[in-house]
Amino acid sequence: MLSLLALAVLLSLQLALGVGSLAIVTTAFQRSTAAPPLHLATVTAHLAVGAGLLAASLVLAMRARRTYGARAAFAAPVPTVARRPVAPTGPDATRSSP
Repeated sequence: MLSLLALAVLLSLQLALGVGSLAIVTTAFQRSTAAPPLHLATVTAHLAVGAGLLAASLVLAMRARRTYGARAAFAAPVPTVARRPVAPTGPDATRSSP
């Protein structure tokens, strides 16, 4: 449950930093050490949080596989077929004799 919460927090942080990074890069962003520190920190944090998001999703996928098994992720649902009733046979079946 903790990794799911971490994934949700990292995703919201990643989206916010992504919007900030997009605003910074589309304006006059200087790719040098002369750029304002806030611009560099925002773009760098966006990349770092993206790596954390990837790691959290990997941990969540590994826990789900351990909990539910590898076959559960790829198992196709078994189709149900409508069958017509079959008359009972055998010694317990009630039959009318001729």
